[in-house]
Amino acid sequence: MHLLGVDFTSAPSPRKPIVAVWAYWEKPGVVCLHTLQRFSDWSGFETLLQTPGPWVAAMDFPLSLPRALLQALGWPTEWSAAVEHIQQLGKSGFESALIAYQQAQPQGQKFVYRPTDRLTRSSSPMKLHYPPVGKMFFQGAIRLKAAGVCIPKLADNPDPRVVVEAYPALIARRLLKKAPYKQDNPKQQTIERFQARQSALTQLQRQVLLPEFGFSIHLAPALEKALLEDATGDTLDACFCAIQAAWASQTEHWGIPPIPEAEDGWIVDPALL
Repeated sequence: MHLLGVDFTSAPSPRKPIVAVWAYWEKPGVVCLHTLQRFSDWSGFETLLQTPGPWVAAMDFPLSLPRALLQALGWPTEWSAAVEHIQQLGKSGFESALIAYQQAQPQGQKFVYRPTDRLTRSSSPMKLHYPPVGKMFFQGAIRLKAAGVCIPKLADNPDPRVVVEAYPALIARRLLKKAPYKQDNPKQQTIERFQARQSALTQLQRQVLLPEFGFSIHLAPALEKALLEDATGDTLDACFCAIQAAWASQTEHWGIPPIPEAEDGWIVDPALL
């Protein structure tokens, strides 16, 4: 089975592409991260989704909206129907609906969170700026639905292409605590951030994740070079996503616990079990 980690963006371009890292089980208990791909437009990402399976991809964007938000807006709560509805609204209609909801709420209650967002201290999937994860959900979900992939708990089907939700910050926190390691602004791409990426690579090579994730990690030399040189941190984040994909691939129910809270969507990582 192939593995894939995807660092996503809501507006792919040559300056800010979607970054994907392919991996595979080299042998039982050993995952090899080996191939880097960058997609500067939607056609490249859509082609990636059509890669024949079996594969498991962990993607760094919310795959779902909170059920409570969908109910408050009067939108369908079943995933496929909800995605079809927002597609009919269009990008501007979707964003306008979220903004209108936020404006009607009192201070401190403008965003709705899924249980998994609370557990991971991640942004609400309805947030449109800093980071624009709501925009990422819109662009990503409509393409996943069109591709017909299997999304456990949300769009279950027998397709051998399986997509789960990643959150690379969980691995970054383990390795780097709060040390910044990425920056899109070239003026702020400092030596300290380079050293943080270097530290993350060293710890991956020393297998510090082995006790918790249950497997060793090997990185191809070209990939090591790329993650150090990519000052945006997107290559390193895609590697973290690939590691979460590997963990999910060997875990019961794709790393998603059989609890009602997971019906809203779930980030796959051993810390959440």
